[in-house]
Amino acid sequence: MVIARGFLGKFGIKKGATWGTAVDCNVAGQGIQLLNETLSSASNLLQDESLTGTADQEPGLTSSKTVTGTIEMNMQYSSPVITTLLAMAMGRADTPLAPLGHKGGKPYPYYMDLRLGDNVEGYFVTMAIDKTQDGSTIHEYDSIKVNGFTLTGASGDFVKISFDLIARKLSNSGTTTSSLTSATNATPKKFVRFEDFQFRSRAQSEAALNATNQFYPTSFTITLNNSLVGDLTSLNAPYVDEPIRDAARDITGSFEIPKYESTTIEDQFLAGTVTKMDLRARSTDQINAAGQGAYYYSFEMFMPSVQISDAQRPVSGFSKIPAPFSFTAKKVVGSAPDGMDGNGNLAIRTNEEARGSITESLRIETMSTRQANPLA
Repeated sequence: MVIARGFLGKFGIKKGATWGTAVDCNVAGQGIQLLNETLSSASNLLQDESLTGTADQEPGLTSSKTVTGTIEMNMQYSSPVITTLLAMAMGRADTPLAPLGHKGGKPYPYYMDLRLGDNVEGYFVTMAIDKTQDGSTIHEYDSIKVNGFTLTGASGDFVKISFDLIARKLSNSGTTTSSLTSATNATPKKFVRFEDFQFRSRAQSEAALNATNQFYPTSFTITLNNSLVGDLTSLNAPYVDEPIRDAARDITGSFEIPKYESTTIEDQFLAGTVTKMDLRARSTDQINAAGQGAYYYSFEMFMPSVQISDAQRPVSGFSKIPAPFSFTAKKVVGSAPDGMDGNGNLAIRTNEEARGSITESLRIETMSTRQANPLA
């Protein structure tokens, strides 16, 4: 066996069908290039406390086993693996729709909604990792549940996404995936950059968001936590049952703004004003010249009910006073606010409203070349 090193790592991830049964990840388009992987296996060691006639104890036995951790990658507009993991974290995906009236050759642009689902049962993946590429060992997690994700961006860098995972079992022999030679990465890789994003916020009761409502951070973080728990019952012992929701979903975020030059967000925080917010990334790459204009890769997050939880304006010596703030996203009580009530027009790139009517805490709308429902 060769010495395992990170740069040799190859990863395959594919949607599973039955909890506890691995699927073969050696499939074209199911490869993914990760930045890091931190899944960790732990066993509950049962100590034999029987009196042995000495101060030492005799060996015990291992019992229940748990596997948790994260994987992180550069965010992409059109990766099938990232889209599947993101859809599983959200809980619901609509089948992608081709925009009306488009013309020209392939690839065609497709629009897709990722929505929040109350129940995420039945959605999990198998992940296989070849850490040496010498064919000696495949590390395989037969079933992995996506507990949530964290999207981060900073000026001058790729946007990154990490997924919080709960796995059932790790195997390094007798694996369903015996090789990852066919697990190619989907191409072209269309990365999401920080500079692709536009950030907007205003009071929920006011008119639709527009260019005058922009704010300008140097970094951001958005986190979704599904509060999933995997029970250790006799059904799958010594491994966990498929994790299910055990508490309320939590969606939080923060922005680092380098200059305190407006009191708008501070005023909203002090007054307890409910706001609405969107984060809209659109690439400079055109998917296809369409009948009513060009279509571009896009990734847009809409939050119709946002409460600012912290808005600091710290003074530290001679330097600029920054204006960071944190928030939590909630569902709307009543009808969707203006701008998120379904008046968006996909045919117009400069259209600044959501296509769907949004009352849940978070909705993601994308434009890419993906045609399949990632949860089907």
